[in-house]
Amino acid sequence: MNKWLLRLRAFGTLVWQNTDPISKWAQVLALCLAGFWTYRTFDLGEAPSLAATADVEGHLIVKTIDDSNDCRMDFHVTVENIGRVGFDVDQIRVRVWRGNLPVIDKNDLTYFNIDRVQDSKPVKDFIISGGNLIRHYSPHNVSGQTVTWVLGPQKPGIILARADAMYKGESLDYGREWMNNPCM
Repeated sequence: MNKWLLRLRAFGTLVWQNTDPISKWAQVLALCLAGFWTYRTFDLGEAPSLAATADVEGHLIVKTIDDSNDCRMDFHVTVENIGRVGFDVDQIRVRVWRGNLPVIDKNDLTYFNIDRVQDSKPVKDFIISGGNLIRHYSPHNVSGQTVTWVLGPQKPGIILARADAMYKGESLDYGREWMNNPCM
């Protein structure tokens, strides 16, 4: 028993004499763990909220021109910064597709995938590089612009219009809307 007490006393003396270096290593370890925790917390929690977050909306309006069979189609595009950091828009890409609705089964629901219309070549594809939408967007800034076409009478079908807000060739977001049988 005396032997165990001597060993315990020797261990206690060793710990007491080396407390300062052990506490320094414990502090270094604690700082490393705190740094890693801080980085992970920022990386998973805050960093995503600091990405540019655009909201682009497109709204189609068709109006008949006077007493003719022609009509005017307005595509109003709105870009809004819904994030916490600013971003720039250097161009708006506008595309328009014509498509057909699926054959309807009168006894069942018929699924219509609007994304499939975009798989075809657009009838209009152009870039807007000036105007209200091309600028810097601070947080909570909104801007809008309307693109207008004049159409003659159309065959039955749909028109899908899409606008992509672009910066350096990358789409920040897009807005689109489709309309059934415009200008008939």
